[in-house]
Amino acid sequence: MLENQVQIRALREEDDYQVILNLLNQTIKVLHPNTQMSFNGHTPEYLKEQFCDSATGFVAERNGEIIAFMGVQLSEETHNASLMYGVTEPDVGILAELLAQCSALVRAKGGTKIILRSYLDFGQIRNQMITLWERLGFVADEYVYTSTNMDVRKWAAPDDLDLSGVEPVIPITEMKLKEIHTMLVEDGQASAASMFQSVYLQDEPIDRRDHVILSFKPDGAEHIAGAAYYKVVSGAQGCNALAFGIYFRVNRDVSRSEKRRFLQATLQSMKQLEIQRAVSRITFKDADVFAAMAAEGFYSITAQVHSINLTLWLN
Repeated sequence: MLENQVQIRALREEDDYQVILNLLNQTIKVLHPNTQMSFNGHTPEYLKEQFCDSATGFVAERNGEIIAFMGVQLSEETHNASLMYGVTEPDVGILAELLAQCSALVRAKGGTKIILRSYLDFGQIRNQMITLWERLGFVADEYVYTSTNMDVRKWAAPDDLDLSGVEPVIPITEMKLKEIHTMLVEDGQASAASMFQSVYLQDEPIDRRDHVILSFKPDGAEHIAGAAYYKVVSGAQGCNALAFGIYFRVNRDVSRSEKRRFLQATLQSMKQLEIQRAVSRITFKDADVFAAMAAEGFYSITAQVHSINLTLWLN
């Protein structure tokens, strides 16, 4: 190999996975200087298992030194992939070569797209990472997501809370879960549908006794106008509501006050279950929902938890 020539190759068992972990953390700091996100929760052993043992990772090497890494994590159901990468410097040429290897692998597995997440400061609509990956063919989603949570113990229901039109979905069957997933897809909530599927529609049999789903039919409506869902998870400090989501159908005319009333009814159900904290990842697509959640006490876990997905469609 000629001096300074870059070689693209698959990961090997003997590679230094601490170097790759360092690349991941270095890259997120360069492209997202204000973020508190990191890969410190991962270990070199985890990276080896995820990307070498499964043959889904590649590196760029110069003079025997790994200068870039890229790997994909495949969905067992859709065969689509999420992308993870780290580089010493954001070289478009090297990233394009690594991406070509990952794209070929995903196509061979039957996947049709690769998804990448970019973190944003609040109010930010672009950053250098979005620009970089758009040059490589990725398309950014229309709406930003944010992670948010609230201390349910500090919340109190209004004295005049009206629970009419709010009903628990019992029993929670796979068919009913699929109906909610279908509604999310039909209403253009692709990312929310994907998150819902990963949590509530897993391939292996799951115990749904920890699931709570509420439907909303205001004013005696025949069809569902909205739905809320969360998963009760027990911990050392008590129970929390994770993967909390609330949405309203686009073809139903639900007023801002009614949306907030349904949110309050959902929080009241959490109080009845002695939930301590509710955690959600929501889009800014429905401004009324975002405003209602903020008004009820939801807040960002950190100042840098806003993100947007970028998608590369594989033709």
